[in-house]
Amino acid sequence: MAKENKAKAFGLELSNLGKNLMETPSTTPMQKVTISKPTGRVEETRFTVHLPADLFDKVREIGFKEKKKIKAIMVEALEKYIKSY
Repeated sequence: MAKENKAKAFGLELSNLGKNLMETPSTTPMQKVTISKPTGRVEETRFTVHLPADLFDKVREIGFKEKKKIKAIMVEALEKYIKSY
């Protein structure tokens, strides 16, 4: 009998909680969502290049010394080559 009373009391509390949630306006602050503008990123294409191991090692070493990514070094080298073409 005591378990039945606890179950009924819990059901009543749960019911009241639902009613209170529906009737009481929310006071939780809402975060404003803004859509960010494109950052002007350049469209990229992925490709694979097979390089001699010693050349790749030199490029990797340069990247480490200059704190640059291999991608940045390769883009820089290709742009320089195209300008001189």
